[in-house]
Amino acid sequence: MSPWNETTEDLQSEQTFAQSVENDSLHLAKLSKLKFGVDFAIVSKTHAVGNQPKVLGVAEIKTRNTSMDQYPTFFCNLTKWMALRRYALLSELPFALLVRWQDQDAMYYETPNNDILTTDTGHTHDSSRFEVSWGGRQDRGQEQDMNPMVHIPIGFFEPIGMLDHFLHLWHKTW
Repeated sequence: MSPWNETTEDLQSEQTFAQSVENDSLHLAKLSKLKFGVDFAIVSKTHAVGNQPKVLGVAEIKTRNTSMDQYPTFFCNLTKWMALRRYALLSELPFALLVRWQDQDAMYYETPNNDILTTDTGHTHDSSRFEVSWGGRQDRGQEQDMNPMVHIPIGFFEPIGMLDHFLHLWHKTW
């Protein structure tokens, strides 16, 4: 959702979801969308760089008012997708797209160079092959709601509890 359309309820819902993802080893630190283009930094509670908490990656939070399996793909604004991938490539840190559907929470996870990680579900993917369409919200009649959209197959999403697992695999120093 665009910063100019976010309500207090939207922001509270996002924060509640972020807190539900946090655990003993990681915290989601809110970033300025206007400045950074993504929602959160994934910050370690147990590892530091000097005396500052170590940033493990970035995350975007989305909510959908449908069940996870209602559509074959999850679509994300191309500008948001580019911001996530740019941070991953330039910082050499992974990113996570965390989605709360009506029936479950799940995540899409990608490493900086789209390295393949062996997961418990055995998923492999190549995000350079994701399709792009023209779409977005039409119910508000706002021109900025229509954009190029990246389509991520639903089968590429993992249980949200796998976030720690992926971060451990990537950082290997945890």
